[in-house]
Amino acid sequence: MIGSVASWAFKTINRFYERLAGGAPPDPWGRGFAGVPAPDQGAPAASPATAEAAPPRTLRKLGRDEKYRDTAWVPRLLWALEWARLNRFDGEAKPLTAAELSRILRDQCGLDVPRNNVARAFRNFEKDERAVGLWVVSAEGFAITESGSAALASVLGS
Repeated sequence: MIGSVASWAFKTINRFYERLAGGAPPDPWGRGFAGVPAPDQGAPAASPATAEAAPPRTLRKLGRDEKYRDTAWVPRLLWALEWARLNRFDGEAKPLTAAELSRILRDQCGLDVPRNNVARAFRNFEKDERAVGLWVVSAEGFAITESGSAALASVLGS
C-alpha cells in the first residue's frame, strides 16, 4: 500500500512540474530527486526536462514605473502572461493562477508583487475599459490574448 501511494505521489509531482512548471521538480536537498525512478519503476525514461532544452525566450524586463493607459498593473499582468506563453507553453496561451503569475513576476522580471495583489488587480480590471480584451478569465486562471500581446509589445517598444 505504501509503495503504491509513494509511486502515485511521485508521478503526480513529476507530471505537475513537466506540464505546469516547465521542467523537473526542484531539488531542495541536493539528493537528485528529479529523474529518480519511482519505487515501482525501472530506470527513468528520457523526459523533456532532461533532454537538451531550448533556451528561454526573453522579454525585456519591465520597469516599476512603466505604464499602459495610466496604470502600472496592466503591463505587469501582461508581461507575466506573455512570458509564460513564450517559455512554458511554446507560444500557446494557457491559463495561469494569480500565484503563478506572482512567481513569474518575482523570479523572471524582478518585481516582488504578492499574489493577493495580482488577484486583486485582475478583479479591479474586470470591467475596466483599459484592460478589456487583453486577457481572458476562466475557471483555471488567466491567459493573454493577441490584443494583450500587441499591447505589451507597444509598452516594451518591440
